[in-house]
Amino acid sequence: CTISTTVSGLSPKTVTDTVLQYTVNDLSPYVTYTIECTSSNGDESCDSNMDTIRMPSAVPSGPPLNLRAEPPSVSAIFSWDPPAEKDRNGVITAYLIKYQLS
Repeated sequence: CTISTTVSGLSPKTVTDTVLQYTVNDLSPYVTYTIECTSSNGDESCDSNMDTIRMPSAVPSGPPLNLRAEPPSVSAIFSWDPPAEKDRNGVITAYLIKYQLS
C-alpha cells in the first residue's frame, strides 16, 4: 500500500505504508492549499480524501507604498497605500507611524 499526497501547485509525493504522516515545507503564508491523499496497493487506488488548510498570516514582505506628506499648517497629514498584494502575507491589521524632529 502506498499513500500519495498532493498539495496544489507542488509535486505529488509517495510514501510507504508504514508512514502515516508527511510534512510539506516552505509553504507560502496566507495561502490556501488543498491536500489529497489516496491509498493504493500498487495496482489499483481507492477514492481519495481531501482537506484544505490556510496557512497563517506572516509579517508583510514589503512596506506601505506611495507615502505622502501634506503640511497644511501646524499639523501634517500623512497618507499611503497598502503594501503590494503579493507582499502582504495576510490581512494588514495596523500601521505604525513614527516621526521625529530632523
